[in-house]
Amino acid sequence: MRITIKKPSLLLMFSGGLDSLAALHLLLTTQPEPIHVHHVHLSNSENRTEAERNAVDAVRAYYEQAGAPLDYSESYMQYPVVNGSFFYDTDVTHFMSAYIAARAPITSVAFGYLDIDRLNMQRLPTANVLFEAMTPSIPRIYPIAGWSK
Repeated sequence: MRITIKKPSLLLMFSGGLDSLAALHLLLTTQPEPIHVHHVHLSNSENRTEAERNAVDAVRAYYEQAGAPLDYSESYMQYPVVNGSFFYDTDVTHFMSAYIAARAPITSVAFGYLDIDRLNMQRLPTANVLFEAMTPSIPRIYPIAGWSK
């Protein structure tokens, strides 16, 4: 799939879950700059691909019907389990967002997860290394950090 982002935009990595939905709504109602939403279809041992696809499609349909279609793209990633270990969502979204930001006019990248999510916080140092290796000057924002579900 080809991802085309023509104007400077904030990039939101979007899973379709509650955290990223809250981040999307908050950004759409507070950010003056354009927002580009990107979903990574993850094919891994957790088998969440179909549930996430359904949620993303429902959110896109909602905003389309409300007259605010999302500037949207998606990518697909399938990865193996090696010695019982696999990439975590945090690693994948930081890598993919950095890849996109290094090649498109992205002003900042937003992630929709809470700082109370212990697994994400444990994975964040590794994810930051992946992101900063490709895009050290692009700011990251966590618009719902500190919120509860």
